Amino acid sequence: DWGWRGHRNPGHLRGTWHGVCTFLEDYVGVRWLWPGELGEVVPGAKDITVKDVDHRDAPALVTRALRANFAYGSTWHNAALALGLDLAEQFAMMEEVIRWADHQRLGSSLSVASTEFSKEWLDEFGEEHPDWFAMQPSGKRLLTAMPGNYQVRMCLSNPGVIDEVVRRVVAYLDAHPDVSGYGIAPSDVYGSYCVGERCKAWGPTTSDLVAHYAAAVAERVAKLRPGKYVHALAYDKYNDAPKSDVKFG
Repeated sequence: DWGWRGHRNPGHLRGTWHGVCTFLEDYVGVRWLWPGELGEVVPGAKDITVKDVDHRDAPALVTRALRANFAYGSTWHNAALALGLDLAEQFAMMEEVIRWADHQRLGSSLSVASTEFSKEWLDEFGEEHPDWFAMQPSGKRLLTAMPGNYQVRMCLSNPGVIDEVVRRVVAYLDAHPDVSGYGIAPSDVYGSYCVGERCKAWGPTTSDLVAHYAAAVAERVAKLRPGKYVHALAYDKYNDAPKSDVKFG
């Protein structure tokens, strides 16, 4: 499980590979400019001379990955079909992209599980706790799942939702001690984010809502499982910085 999404095993397992790639780039002049043979530059030289080197380096970011989507029906897939590329040619291109990305020293020193609010939440809590689900501008709770991916939108400020998220995070971390953290990002679904009074009180933007939610969960998890992480995203309608004062840690 490596390549354009980044290696998901602990970073030290990739240290030798990263060292080789750095040596080839910095001391031999090899370049991987873009996927495919045309993007690979290997200088022609009869001899290679390298003086004594003591080169130490560490990634500036603990997780490095590229976002891409080769899935059936994706924009990339449809464009490839429009160009007349058959599946074999598409797979060959995908392999070249993965190979190129691997030379960019993608990877991670964190092992983090990701999750989203699925239809399971609606099945388990929809009847007993309808207030856990996002209030829509119509004044009604969104008690349906998105067709296709079956995700749901939650009331992120609801104490019951936060309690249940924390419970699931702790249970997963206990069951998977080698995992560094757990994802708590809201689902990528249809419908409005919660417009209930409690959610609106967290700030004027969706970024405020999501940031306060993440901080509330992170504070609890940090106390219950020190040294573990929760992770969220700057994404969708919350890709800007929150306007209110949000405290982490």
